[in-house]
Amino acid sequence: MQANNLNLDYRLDSKTLFNVSYFYTQLEDAITTMKYAVTDGYVPNIGTIPGITTESRQSNADKAVMKGFEIGLNKQLSKNWTSFINYTYTDARITESKNPAAVIGRQMDDIPKCMLNVGFDYKSQKWLGSISGRRISDTKEDGVKTGQYGSYDPVFLVDMKISYLPDKHSTVSLSIDNLFNRRYWSYYLAPTRSAFLEYSYKF
Repeated sequence: MQANNLNLDYRLDSKTLFNVSYFYTQLEDAITTMKYAVTDGYVPNIGTIPGITTESRQSNADKAVMKGFEIGLNKQLSKNWTSFINYTYTDARITESKNPAAVIGRQMDDIPKCMLNVGFDYKSQKWLGSISGRRISDTKEDGVKTGQYGSYDPVFLVDMKISYLPDKHSTVSLSIDNLFNRRYWSYYLAPTRSAFLEYSYKF
C-alpha cells in the first residue's frame, strides 16, 4: 500500500480552526463487495430466497485507488463547549483485478462517497459529554436496492456519551449508539440502539 496525504490547518481566530486535507492511496490487496451468479440466494438469519440471480460476497479485488479530500471546522463555543463539523469525499475504484466478478473503474461498493460529521463536546471538572451525528451516503451498488440484505443504505446516525468523574481515579460513563434507533443495512442489518454503562479506575 502506498499512501500520500497533504494537510493544511489554518486558525481563523483564537477559537476557530479550519483544516483541509487531500489523500491518495494505492491498494494492492483491496477487499470489496462483488456479485456472483447463483440459482437461489441464501441470506443469513433469513434463509434461502428463491429467484435471486446474484449474490454479494466480500472478495479480493487486487488493485484499487482511493482518493479524496476532507474539510473541517472546529469552534470553541465557550469555556465548557466545543463544536466540530467535517465533510469527507472519497473516490474509491478498482483499477486492476484478476477476479472475473470485479468491475474495473467502478466505485467500491462498501465505501461511501460522502460522509458528514457534526457534533458538540462538553467538559467541566466533574462532567464530560458529547453528542455527534454522521450522515453516510449510499454506495449506489448496481442492481441492489437499499433497505435489504447486501445493500449499503444512506443514513444519519446520532451517538452520545456522558461521563461523571467522582474523583481523580474513577470515571462512570453512559454511551448510546444509534440514539434514534434507525433501521438500516450495511451489507447486513446494522445494530439497533445500543447502550453501554462503563466504570473505569486509574491507579
